[in-house]
Amino acid sequence: MKVTSIPVLACMALALAACSSTQNPASPTASGPVTDTSVPSTPTATQVLPTATPSGPVGSISGKIVPLGGPQPATALKIFAVEKNTGMTYTADFAIDATSYSISNIPPGVYNVFAWYYKGGLYGAYTSAKITLAETSEDQFNCTNALLDITITTANLNFTGADMGCWGGDYSSYLPPQP
Repeated sequence: MKVTSIPVLACMALALAACSSTQNPASPTASGPVTDTSVPSTPTATQVLPTATPSGPVGSISGKIVPLGGPQPATALKIFAVEKNTGMTYTADFAIDATSYSISNIPPGVYNVFAWYYKGGLYGAYTSAKITLAETSEDQFNCTNALLDITITTANLNFTGADMGCWGGDYSSYLPPQP
């Protein structure tokens, strides 16, 4: 019968279209978007430049930069203030030979502060560890586990004394990817 041949031809046409090399298998379809499960998704912190003022009250975090005693293979020094609960990151660039820093326009929250001799140099942070240069894996562990929290509140918007030290700690996982 001719009536049964139409569904057979339609099925063949659909199968041929499915095998076509012009179709992108990762494209969203009418049934919903395709999710790539082979790559684990990790949250990325949002980077906000100090010139983008948040709404509401804002403060600052400042401190000294503990010198390493040797040159870094870098062109700048980046300081990051990462809000612990939201992952929001505020950053500012400083000269490679800067001895102090200040990051402004930071809203209330609980922060950890990191430094990076960008690109290719060491990471440092505001910690309780009395280590200037983490030369062993034990020093790196001690630096990374000695991060100090900085709490910015509407009653106390400015924090001073967040000195950058403990250079060589493993802080890269705390920071957003850099270009």
